[in-house]
Amino acid sequence: MRCLPLLLVTSGFLLAARVEAQKPVSVPRLPVTGQKMPDSVYWTRSCGGFVYRWTSADLTATNFATKKVSFSVAQALKNEFDKSDESGAASPGETATNDHYEVSFVPLSIVGSLLSYERDDYWEGGAHPSGNESFVTVDVRKPGKPVRLTDLFPAGQIREALLKDRIVRRVLAREKITTPPTLDGLIKALAGTQFGGKYDDMYSFGNYSAHM
Repeated sequence: MRCLPLLLVTSGFLLAARVEAQKPVSVPRLPVTGQKMPDSVYWTRSCGGFVYRWTSADLTATNFATKKVSFSVAQALKNEFDKSDESGAASPGETATNDHYEVSFVPLSIVGSLLSYERDDYWEGGAHPSGNESFVTVDVRKPGKPVRLTDLFPAGQIREALLKDRIVRRVLAREKITTPPTLDGLIKALAGTQFGGKYDDMYSFGNYSAHM
């Protein structure tokens, strides 16, 4: 099987076939010259006209016809952090007192030009270490454009999938929220509500639009 299946969950994509190897990759902050990065190859896959390659240093998608790299996680991280440095703003989860910051990532699924991966940010500084886990989906044909679920599935289908989720159902019932008739209405109704943990305050729904 050359293409890994993509599964729709509450607000993103879930692991279909996960590769267990994972190694932290330091976020590139400044150009490094004369230094060769270790490049242990974990796996390669061909799908949708792209060759996907996961190594100890990067996760890339190369156009099979042109042989050019269409997307690189390491380069995307470098661009993100360079932009944050230039603007003077902290990177996601970062504070000015960070002593150490690293990012690790693991691919989750590939469907044609859609690459999904899990990103784990870890930083030290301040009172205690902190971290953030996120899930990213990129269309490697046009990596600069955000992938929207409504570009892939009808809004009504996404709404029905969310309403079948036990967490969503429980929060709606607990908050006595009448089920909104539209996807945008449902997302707005859930925004800011919390769930999980002993006191139902471990996680919260973000304030997003289905068409962001």
